Amino acid sequence: MKFRYSLSLFLFFISYVAIIISTFLPHTRGLFYGGGISLFLSFLFLLPEEKAFFWRRQGIVFILGVFCVTLIPAIFYSPYPQASLDAFLLNYFFHLVLFITLSSLIYQSAIEESSLLRITLIVFICIVVYIFLRVENQCKNEFACWYLAGLSYAGPQVLKGLVSTSPALVWLFFWFLKESSSVQEFKTRMFWIFWALASLFLIIWFGRRAAFFSLLLGCSPLLWFSSPKTKLVILLLTIFAIIGVALSLRTPSGKRLWLRSDKIKLILTGKRELWARAGSLGQRLYIWPLYFREALKHPFKGTGLARRVQKRVLKDLNEKALRLEHTHNLFLNLWLQAGLLPVIFFLIFYGYTLKYALKLAKLGNNAGIYWGGFLIAFLFMSFFEGLEEWTRFTPFWIASALIWGTREGSSLSRPSA
Repeated sequence: MKFRYSLSLFLFFISYVAIIISTFLPHTRGLFYGGGISLFLSFLFLLPEEKAFFWRRQGIVFILGVFCVTLIPAIFYSPYPQASLDAFLLNYFFHLVLFITLSSLIYQSAIEESSLLRITLIVFICIVVYIFLRVENQCKNEFACWYLAGLSYAGPQVLKGLVSTSPALVWLFFWFLKESSSVQEFKTRMFWIFWALASLFLIIWFGRRAAFFSLLLGCSPLLWFSSPKTKLVILLLTIFAIIGVALSLRTPSGKRLWLRSDKIKLILTGKRELWARAGSLGQRLYIWPLYFREALKHPFKGTGLARRVQKRVLKDLNEKALRLEHTHNLFLNLWLQAGLLPVIFFLIFYGYTLKYALKLAKLGNNAGIYWGGFLIAFLFMSFFEGLEEWTRFTPFWIASALIWGTREGSSLSRPSA
């Protein structure tokens, strides 16, 4: 029995490392699949120990079970069932197994969140060093090249992509900041704040506007529930970030980084026909009604899972929708691919998770304060990008697992004063 339990934990940590690496680096589908299979084996070996979690969290497990079941028909009626099965495994099944396994282990105190954080930090440090070495090789100490390298080279070419890595960077910001508020020693606190700032720097350097504003919005629970000193740190970080963006906008390179093709004046006219020429935000406002009307035609049946299936089935609509290929909205993408039922059950799960996080926050638990903030940030990003695809979804499920793995009344710790 001890061997089985030790083996299951070993398989879990192997899968966790593989999944975190694949969250940032391109060409890692095989690594994610390998991590997913290892994770599933860990889940099976831990079933006897997971009974307590299933019993305690039976409502949430039931909701997720129904959510998973409502996705399965979209595999069979898909015109490309192999692609839909692949999407089901990568986007949903492996993430649901990750949620159940991780939340169960945290709930039983079989592993500590701090051990996961340190593994994640090591991977993140290696990736940051890798990014800067690649950019230095490209830019050769030229400041102008470095300034725009995040948007033009580091994010889209060195890493998996600007959009794909944005949720992970926001997730790391909240996790590092959470750890900084949980320690007493000044040097240790500054160490974690430094890495939170490193995550924030990459978000700004990559020009991730939705991620940046979602992060500011997600800080609201921190300002409401945290200690006075933590509130001061959050305010200073917010002011630092806003001033940095404001100063950046005064330069041509900064305008290129933050405004790009957006034409706010065209959006403010309220004329929908002009929004298509108003940049990325205007284009989203233009295409959402088109896809929403399509979803209403067949509310309980979709195109089949996978964005590539959605793209092929709705080829004519995509032409009308400025050839953006998908809705740039998690919930609308899910509706179009699998019908309304999965969206409803996913929203129920999301709502209950956020409610429980805020409940923990009221009790002074850091898990509720900081992970509640991340859930708010992820929700905001989900309205502007299709984060249901592959590793874009991973940070949400890890954060949700860390929330539901926390027992009420346990590990209550106000952020250190």
